[in-house]
Amino acid sequence: MTTRAIALITGGSRGLGRNTALNLARKGVDVILTYRSRADEAKAAIAEIEAAGGRAAALELDTGAVTTFPAFVAALRKTLQEPGSATASIISSTMPGPACASRSPRRRKRNSTR
Repeated sequence: MTTRAIALITGGSRGLGRNTALNLARKGVDVILTYRSRADEAKAAIAEIEAAGGRAAALELDTGAVTTFPAFVAALRKTLQEPGSATASIISSTMPGPACASRSPRRRKRNSTR
């Protein structure tokens, strides 16, 4: 039996996470991506990965709400029961947007001088 690498990518339904998921899938890595609220974008990413010949799954996860972790772990365990071996783990969490960045005193000072 052949085992395939599996990458777990948080925030994999869009942006940098999605690009990472697509590139890994093109290299033969199975992908489990997470999304917080945009299930439609996650489904679109899965469809794109599968159209390229890859295997993927999407699981809902809000990394800011620890109470959601047990349900995520249960869903992850169920997903991993499919053939394959978890040999890769890549975390691609969302980067803070401009609103968060502007709260930093150093960033505020730099932005106010422009």
